[in-house]
Amino acid sequence: MPTKKNPIQIVVYQPKTKEGKRELVERIASVHASMVDEYIHRLRCSSGQKEKLTEEVLKVASQSRKR
Repeated sequence: MPTKKNPIQIVVYQPKTKEGKRELVERIASVHASMVDEYIHRLRCSSGQKEKLTEEVLKVASQSRKR
């Protein structure tokens, strides 16, 4: 029987400089991208389907950055 894991608590201190804020945003984006990549990797579908899904995710992300 799987055990229920306790949630991880993370404390993030708000950066005070523009550079610090930019770095925090980049780190958050990197973690998010890694999670999406891992999720797609674990899907039970062909490599070709995973590649198409990854391309679509990148396309949508690129479009949202242009807004």
